[in-house]
Amino acid sequence: MNIGFIGLGVMGFPMAGHLHKSKHNVAVFNRSSNKVEKWIKDYEGKAFKNIEDIAQFSDVIILCITKDEDVREVLIENQDFSNKLKEGTVIVDHTTTSSDLPIELNKILNIKGIEYLDAPISGGQAGAESGQLSIMIGGNKDAFNKIDDVILGCVTQQGEQAGNIAKSSALFSGLPDKVNGITLNRFCSSSLDAINFGYLKILSGQSNLVFSGGIEMMSRVPMLSDEASIWIDPKIALKSKIFMMGSGADLIASLNNISREEADKLAYSSQQKAYFAKTNNYFKSVIPVKNQYKNLICKEDECIRHETTIDDLSLLDPSFDELGKRGVDELQLKLFPELKQINHIHTAGNSPAMADAASITILSNSKHSDSDKYKYRATIKAVATVNDDPAFVL
Repeated sequence: MNIGFIGLGVMGFPMAGHLHKSKHNVAVFNRSSNKVEKWIKDYEGKAFKNIEDIAQFSDVIILCITKDEDVREVLIENQDFSNKLKEGTVIVDHTTTSSDLPIELNKILNIKGIEYLDAPISGGQAGAESGQLSIMIGGNKDAFNKIDDVILGCVTQQGEQAGNIAKSSALFSGLPDKVNGITLNRFCSSSLDAINFGYLKILSGQSNLVFSGGIEMMSRVPMLSDEASIWIDPKIALKSKIFMMGSGADLIASLNNISREEADKLAYSSQQKAYFAKTNNYFKSVIPVKNQYKNLICKEDECIRHETTIDDLSLLDPSFDELGKRGVDELQLKLFPELKQINHIHTAGNSPAMADAASITILSNSKHSDSDKYKYRATIKAVATVNDDPAFVL
């Protein structure tokens, strides 16, 4: 995808630079050549001398200029520019304009098959330089009106995550009232099953476009805070053979002779692969989230710790040893008499993190999956759900 960036002011200069450093194919244009020359020197990027060439080059054009008159001059009055715009081009306008102008531009450009998005930004020059901006986007309602359902996985549906957070989020975000929402709990596979459910709805013909994903904010809604009987009532837990995930993982390791060293090596390899993916811009769908109350922006996966070493991992204490001593080991050994002991190999370094995160995947049927503007990234061929012995927590 080719991105044309018009306007290298105090905001546009670093914004275009961040796009270029993220390995997007960016070309810039600015009326004053001295800023273009400095940008090329700082970022070793591409620039055009004529604004018309940006139109011919770009699949997406970003405007970051000064005022209404400048936007009109570029998009309406400059016929050489507008005539060279390709059908299907998306224009993202970061310019602070009057409220009427985006409506006018949207009508004019849509006739030509051009998508116009009004996208004011918040965060100032410092935010632009650090890559920490909030962007509010307004565009064609038709895209939102095609959504049929929002399906989210969430294990601890308590407190801030209660109240059918899928439907609550759909309402709060401004999606049309007709959009359904359902929150489901399949323990640790909840988000994956949300995708499965969305796929099955599309397969059955009930839906054409579904938002599926999940949310878990473990710092704000702690694990087990819903106080489910299956976890806190010993009689129910024993009859159901239900254990904590870490205890189940140690049991599986003991049955399969998996050593602490093997688990640590796998964790180390996982960290290195994640860091490689991050530094090579494979995580293109990560969206920064701003905490407006603390003025903080979360923009990276903080669970990726590339500085981790095997030696560091080896120094960590087993996380579930004490739980085993309080009776879990004894129960597991009764269920699996072939074992002489439970090997507690799992630590905070080689186990899933206690984290805050959310995700969304857009699912659609074949009629909506591919177009000149949007390409599907994967095809679901089939889904299946299986269970194993609950003592394994699987």
